[in-house]
Amino acid sequence: MFHSLPVHSFARKTIRFSAGVGLCAGVGSCDSSPSSPNLEPGRVASIILVAGQDQSEVVGKELPASLEVRIVDADGHPVAGQIVNFKVVAGGGRVFAGTSLTSADGGAKERWTLGTSVADSQRVEARAVDPTAGAPVVSGVFRATARADVASVVTKRTGDALQAQVGDALPTNPSVIVADRYGNPVSGKDVVWSIASGGGVLSAGSATTSTSDELGVASLPGNWMLGSAIGTNTLTATVAGTPPAVFTAVGVAGSVASIAIEGGNNQSTVVGTAVALPLSISLRDAHGNGLPSMTVGFAVASGGGHLGSGGVSTTAVTDANGIATTSSWTLGAPGANTLRVTAGAVAPATFTATALSGSASTLTVDRTSTFAGDQVGVTVTVRDPSGEPVATASPSSLVLSSKLGGPFGAVTCNGGQCTAAYTPTVAGNDEVSATVGGEAIVGSPAAVTVFAGRAVRLVFLTQPPAIATNGQSLTRMPALQVQDEFGNAVRIAGTIVQVFPVAGSGPGTLVIWNDTTRTDADGIATFSGITLNGAAGSGYRLAFGIPGMQTFQSDPITLLAGPAYMIVLRVPASGAVSGAAFDVQPVVEVTDAGGNPVSISDCISARISIGATLIGGATISSAGSLFTFRDLGAVATGGPGPYTISYAAGCCGGGSSLLSASQSIVVH
Repeated sequence: MFHSLPVHSFARKTIRFSAGVGLCAGVGSCDSSPSSPNLEPGRVASIILVAGQDQSEVVGKELPASLEVRIVDADGHPVAGQIVNFKVVAGGGRVFAGTSLTSADGGAKERWTLGTSVADSQRVEARAVDPTAGAPVVSGVFRATARADVASVVTKRTGDALQAQVGDALPTNPSVIVADRYGNPVSGKDVVWSIASGGGVLSAGSATTSTSDELGVASLPGNWMLGSAIGTNTLTATVAGTPPAVFTAVGVAGSVASIAIEGGNNQSTVVGTAVALPLSISLRDAHGNGLPSMTVGFAVASGGGHLGSGGVSTTAVTDANGIATTSSWTLGAPGANTLRVTAGAVAPATFTATALSGSASTLTVDRTSTFAGDQVGVTVTVRDPSGEPVATASPSSLVLSSKLGGPFGAVTCNGGQCTAAYTPTVAGNDEVSATVGGEAIVGSPAAVTVFAGRAVRLVFLTQPPAIATNGQSLTRMPALQVQDEFGNAVRIAGTIVQVFPVAGSGPGTLVIWNDTTRTDADGIATFSGITLNGAAGSGYRLAFGIPGMQTFQSDPITLLAGPAYMIVLRVPASGAVSGAAFDVQPVVEVTDAGGNPVSISDCISARISIGATLIGGATISSAGSLFTFRDLGAVATGGPGPYTISYAAGCCGGGSSLLSASQSIVVH
């Protein structure tokens, strides 16, 4: 029975051919002789689908039956010689030729190969075109069903690359998709699930089977429980005739179930030294797996020792095998010492060690006398009660000290022998002592005599007074001690010590009398008779020193004016004409030895040399320091010429000891 599709109807027209023109509309010969009758074939009215509809085949395969159509006109007569096009419009398949010419019975055929996806609709459209206008006339559609090819691929869908604690089920169950070579799901296939490695189990049995559904999906029945060992577990999903899908899961360690001592228990060593072997423990889960990257606590429980560089507790992290090791354990008090190890909520493990007496250890020094600042080598050999050196002795095993308190350098230990450099800084009878584990040892203390080092400075024992009087000895004489760099007295006699003014201190130039002395047998320099002369004022400083050494300055000194000492001519007389007063009257001033003005209640008299006499007021008095003559003149009895005028005090009995002043003058 034929199946016809809706067709497009067109107005019927008659095509007439002139004599001698023929149309070949089918298979066979075509008579074109002039005697042939005119042909008036009918126009295409419909396409009838004769065969090949609704077939089913595997994807990518050619359908078993050809697609066959018949072209008829409006009266149902076959239309021969009509071009029919076959076009794949859905499903991605292909036709063999694509175009066919109808035979005498109006029939045309084509071969159809399906596309590769079962998800697509498979359709081919047969089309006829008006041979005159080229416009589409009629069409019909063939449909087919594509079936999946044979199963060739098993793909992991869920449950791969996961991890869980050993012995536990994975959080997501494995599943696969069974597909053909084009990726189309294949249903109804048996998938066999099997443990491949890791020692796990399947809750439904060591090997079990499930069947793929319409989407090609097959899931593992039950659960996949990992093996008891840490590491990789594998599971295979296999469909007959295909490579298996391999699932991987990592079994990780469970929680801490036990702490076990692996090494370093029940050792013994000298008090204050570290045990020879490291302490190590292992952490394991309930299946006996070592637990890596776990923090373990180590803490001194009894005996008072310490861990590492001095703490009573520390932590360590387990390695890939679940092993954790401490830093060194230094024992405390003699007898049993214990160390507790904790991790998680399980019972702790306890290490025990025995601390032995270190009194058999020995102390030696490489010299019994030295100078301050020089090093003394100190050696402590840490020994056990049998006298054997303790190889694990460390700087923390011993305590070094000195009677006079000098510093010790870093302690280094090797094979039980510990050395350090001692640098005494205080002169005297010193003693170097050492203890091991708090116990005195053989050779301790060791006597060392320390002498003062090289003289480098002076230090005041007595400062000069804060106030001094010009021209008079200091009321308190300075005394200085020669010292080394550490402040020890350097007891050397006869060393010259000098005093001199500090440049720039005070208001003027300072002159020092009695400025040198020598050290005595104790290295002490005591001055006597120091006298300062200079402008009165404050801020003077004195510097004391030994040639070749740095100087040492005094505190500031204020210098006061001293007693009247001399007469200073401030304005000399000039313009002398015999018998008349000088044009310029002389002015004199009384000063101390440093030139500072000094007030006196006395008189000043002037005298002239032989050959002339003074006239006018040759003697004047004042209650101050400055004396100005008023009408002093001279008579040259010996004739004009140079004469000497002297000025002296004491005519009133108040200053006869003052140094006088004089000048030369020419009397005309």
